[in-house]
Amino acid sequence: LAIASGEHLRLDIDHYLDILEGFAREVTARRRPDATASARALADIAALNDVLFHEHGFAGDREEYFNPENSLLHRVIERRRGMPITLAIVYLEVARRAGISLEGVGFPGHFLVKHTGVVPALIIDVFAGGAILSDYDCQALLGSLHGPDARFHRSLLTSANRLGIIARVLRNLKTAYIREDDFRRALGVSQCLIDLDPVNAFEWRDRALVRLRLDDTHGALADFERYLDLADPDADTEEVEEAVVSVPRLHAKMNCGAGWC
Repeated sequence: LAIASGEHLRLDIDHYLDILEGFAREVTARRRPDATASARALADIAALNDVLFHEHGFAGDREEYFNPENSLLHRVIERRRGMPITLAIVYLEVARRAGISLEGVGFPGHFLVKHTGVVPALIIDVFAGGAILSDYDCQALLGSLHGPDARFHRSLLTSANRLGIIARVLRNLKTAYIREDDFRRALGVSQCLIDLDPVNAFEWRDRALVRLRLDDTHGALADFERYLDLADPDADTEEVEEAVVSVPRLHAKMNCGAGWC
């Protein structure tokens, strides 16, 4: 919601928090005091799915997956549509308020959720209506995203921390704006990502590319140079190094052509 308030300055954050609280009360009313941990976990998931997906109509937005609104939580709550990570945030925050032990999972290319009240944890795909995934399902999902040679292992189900979730939402939002050629908004999101993780070389590189699209040559060069300072010694930096050399020459040539030199 703080990310969304950067786009909508008058956003009433408390209003949306109240909506989440209301969902949580509905979930709490449906929870059952089952005797075993596994039965309680399944009942918890059933209660969340009933309230969010069946009663209130939340669903994955498959038609406009890259719509920027799918990365703005208030619009996800209003539209009842989102991408995996923003639907997961709704699911996680409702569960937390209802006393259910869930954690986010930064699965490659498709954010998941897990119920940690049982061992092994139950893996949940909120984009698929709260379906519980087996290891076989996880392998199939990974293969659909990264090709048949991708191999699933349970280390891919490590819990995501809050900072990691925020960064992933911001990267999705940045990508959505770039796809729409909205580079001014993409620049603002890039700044947020750098503020979150100022030693992430790739965020400096990406902001440089956005600045080039906004004709901010000097800013782009400064960001490219910062990327080169931070990049891993064995990273492939040849293209950026060429850009640092060639962009000033191109800029000078363009200015001379316009009669400014």
